[in-house]
Amino acid sequence: DMFFTKMEKIKREQFPLLHTQEGTQMLIKHELNVDLLSHQVCFKAQLFVPFAKSKIHIRPLNSDCVAGCWIKFDHFNHREFASNKYFIPNKSMWVVAPHKEVTWLSHLEVLMEINLRMLRENAPMVWMKTPDGQFQKLFVVWW
Repeated sequence: DMFFTKMEKIKREQFPLLHTQEGTQMLIKHELNVDLLSHQVCFKAQLFVPFAKSKIHIRPLNSDCVAGCWIKFDHFNHREFASNKYFIPNKSMWVVAPHKEVTWLSHLEVLMEINLRMLRENAPMVWMKTPDGQFQKLFVVWW
């Protein structure tokens, strides 16, 4: 999901709800003064930056939210990735930190699965484990 799309939707559709007749009535019912309220939002997010970019500026976003990278399928389909192991978590596991207790796939095995997803324009998250035991989250994209 695109961060800025979500942010615009909140500003355009959700923030105004506070000032509707129903919203004002609900605030009065709970003894809250609408004139003293201000809109604020806090996003809990994982951000993914382009693969192999050492310096990326994401202001005003918090750089501590960077959880991994995105990489184009054509780049991921190179020999430099062949010695790593891979796991494709389901969407409910996207917030989980990569760990050893999963069934790891070879580069060739994961390429076959990802290739099927690319045909459907689906960008899977992939956990990558390097030979020295380091983990990284990647989104492999078709665009």
